[in-house]
Amino acid sequence: MRVTAVFEPAQEGGYTCFVEEVPAAISQGETLEEAKANLLDALKLVLECQRELAEKNLAPGAVRETIELVGAFPNRAGPQAEPACALGASVPFSGTMAIGSKGRGYL
Repeated sequence: MRVTAVFEPAQEGGYTCFVEEVPAAISQGETLEEAKANLLDALKLVLECQRELAEKNLAPGAVRETIELVGAFPNRAGPQAEPACALGASVPFSGTMAIGSKGRGYL
């Protein structure tokens, strides 16, 4: 699975950035390279935090597996491409799932 990073020039200089598919993953940097590195750190922190919060609320007997989405989402055809889903829409999963060998699934 791939995600889309967006880098916007900031009025005060540098860049602000976010990951389209993970609204909580936001950052900034003085240069594009610094913004990219900071955004990767932010994405990792968001995923780790979400995992910790989810683990605290697991039901007894819950089964956890790490999966990797391979080919599950088609590449966008450009800025005019139709969205993959809309509010209330059901999108079937047609990709391949693979269990990770390290027990952690980073993008």
